[in-house]
Amino acid sequence: PKGDRPVRVLIIRMGGMGDILLATPMARALHRHISAQGRECVMDFVVAKGMAQAITGISYIRRVIEFDKHPDGDGRVKKLVPFLQKIRDEHYDIVLNLQPHLKTWAIAYTSGAKTVVNLRN
Repeated sequence: PKGDRPVRVLIIRMGGMGDILLATPMARALHRHISAQGRECVMDFVVAKGMAQAITGISYIRRVIEFDKHPDGDGRVKKLVPFLQKIRDEHYDIVLNLQPHLKTWAIAYTSGAKTVVNLRN
């Protein structure tokens, strides 16, 4: 990203509470790296519904976004499309997908971010 605009980062980790907590040192290191370059870093984190409390209140994470991995009935597509649009509207520069799953890959790639890094198993 150019200019004075903050570097916008999205991290995706939808596992259990332990999985999410284990991702925070990487998030902190990336935030420090960007900040050390004299750039402002705006970092958001996608977690599974009900897991936001695992990282709410961490100073370098602006927003925790919950994603319902198991919506009821035919709500899957009805909820997924607006969620993907909401992510795309944020204009992230970097997306780090730490969950090797088709849904999270879809979120990462449809984000429109210039840099997308996907964890593979």
